[in-house]
Amino acid sequence: MGLLYKFLRVEDANSPLFGRAFSKVELRPFSREEAIEFLERGFSEINIQFKEHEGVYLALEGIPGWLTYFGFRYYELKEFNRALTETLS
Repeated sequence: MGLLYKFLRVEDANSPLFGRAFSKVELRPFSREEAIEFLERGFSEINIQFKEHEGVYLALEGIPGWLTYFGFRYYELKEFNRALTETLS
């Protein structure tokens, strides 16, 4: 987070973003139920039948960004083990 502030220079009077309003969005890891619902909704939007929700939750611990990345990789690869391995790496 500190690197982000340094990059954006929001506290630097010479920065184009100085003085502009901004908001923080803080996400906590999803619960098991939230993670499964998140995956189900995402896959349903792209018409993919997916049954390995529990395994993904256990591996990625409900972290929204990693769940999203896994979904993207699974969409591209259509292969559970490879998508999960690439996400974890």
